[in-house]
Amino acid sequence: MILRMKNLAKGIFGILAAMSLSFGAAAFAAAEKSGNWTISGKVVTAPGGALLLSKGASAVLKPELNAGAFKDFEMSFKVRTLNGSTGFAAFHSDAELSKGYKIAIDNSRDSRAWWRKTGSLLGVRNIVKRMANDGEWAEVKAKVAGNLVEIFVNGKQLVEYAEPEEPYRTPENSDMRLGEGAIGVKCASGEGIEIKDFKVRRLKPSAVRAEAEPESADGIIGLHQSDFPAVDYHVHLKGDLDARKAQKQSRKYGINYIVAVNCGKDFPVNNDSLAIEFIERNKSEPYILAMQAEGREWMNLITKPAREKFAYVFTDGMTFEDRDGSRVHLWVPEEVKIKDRQAYMDMIVEKICGVLGEPADIYANATYLPDALSADYAKLWTKERRQKVLDALAKGGMALEISAKYEIPDAEFIKAAKARGIKFTFGSNNGDSNFGKLEYCLKMKRECNIAPEDMYNPTLRQ
Repeated sequence: MILRMKNLAKGIFGILAAMSLSFGAAAFAAAEKSGNWTISGKVVTAPGGALLLSKGASAVLKPELNAGAFKDFEMSFKVRTLNGSTGFAAFHSDAELSKGYKIAIDNSRDSRAWWRKTGSLLGVRNIVKRMANDGEWAEVKAKVAGNLVEIFVNGKQLVEYAEPEEPYRTPENSDMRLGEGAIGVKCASGEGIEIKDFKVRRLKPSAVRAEAEPESADGIIGLHQSDFPAVDYHVHLKGDLDARKAQKQSRKYGINYIVAVNCGKDFPVNNDSLAIEFIERNKSEPYILAMQAEGREWMNLITKPAREKFAYVFTDGMTFEDRDGSRVHLWVPEEVKIKDRQAYMDMIVEKICGVLGEPADIYANATYLPDALSADYAKLWTKERRQKVLDALAKGGMALEISAKYEIPDAEFIKAAKARGIKFTFGSNNGDSNFGKLEYCLKMKRECNIAPEDMYNPTLRQ
């Protein structure tokens, strides 16, 4: 059976289309019923016949009015948000749309919860990149088959969530489970959202179970369930990790990957045209793009107009010229020439403080030490040296990356940064597809009580 919003001639949507009312005109009383749909709240038709739901209004396909509950199905509709309005489409829900799953409708630029954009499967797969613009029509498609939920926005797959047999849910989200029930749409905030071309097609029940990621409170699902942004701000398309594999892995783990390109003197991307070429090649993909600035001459190689096309720029203090004028990459042992350990450490701190005055947004690999010094990390990173870097970080206004790869900075440094109001990012800094799920970052989040508002917002330039 296929239900089509625009073809319900005897239903409430058909009546509304014939009325051709504008927003703010006569509306229907709460809980009116006609045909397959139950309408609640202020609902009118917009020019062109789309259904316009004002704040709090909903349209629900109740099981008792539609030949039974919806279990496995395909659903599609077009939606347009007005002036930052938000809403959701619900499934396996009840008449009040208070249980089951919700697909976010949110294209706003200034939402506090910037990590829940249109296409998010709220609470389990929140999506960071805005794939549709406020005031423009977007197409949303969803498919539920067995334990697998797939969501697409404007043709791009954003969600591929396989619910495990024992999913982790907080007490307040205990009803966020697959089952069966009603389907509906609701406007949650703002002036209203427009819906048109709503279609639902039932599927034969699937006996196949898709492979699911195990879930626990300490894992990535814990971020989603606690409404915390699940973002890896430092991912590279390197080794065997190409764009397609990155998207698949991101959907599997439920981590929003932000893809960064290395830009600098020692790297293939070392001018504006190459940086912009990277952006053009990837801008339609469902991941945000960032620039990693390498070396100390990056500001001269990539101009400000080109840099501002990225969501943000991050850099580190791992490449510099030492006091003898030699170019040093701290991760290359033969380039690290240490005569006096304390003097070399003082030079590293001096270089870091200089880097923190550069026009970047995030400082990565923050307290990294070369192999020759790393065994004495705790001794060399004295209170005085930490203080210098933290003061420079606060003055420069950069956010601080917590590195999953190097497991730095330590909790003491992170807590001191948090006390200064410094924002944070989580980063893997991968070399191929074989990297983890931000384990160290999650540990530091818990240990240092990092809250959603402590995280850097990567969507400000989007």
